[in-house]
Amino acid sequence: VNAVKTNLNPPGRFLEKSVDTGMWHEVTQKRALEKTAQALRDAAALLRKQLLEDMSDPKFMDDLFQEDVSPDRPSCQPKG
Repeated sequence: VNAVKTNLNPPGRFLEKSVDTGMWHEVTQKRALEKTAQALRDAAALLRKQLLEDMSDPKFMDDLFQEDVSPDRPSCQPKG
């Protein structure tokens, strides 16, 4: 939240639309943190759901753990 307010040029703001007037107003620091945290939780839930779907796909898992056997990369297999 602080980075948005201070590191952008022009500085960012967190706004909320009033249900009474329909006008936008800047929210408090606490409200901005609450809304940002909720947005991150929502995004994390979607990412977890996608990851679970991907992990149940055998092709995805095969591609994920397929060994790279290119000559300029060392093997992942233990030496022995």
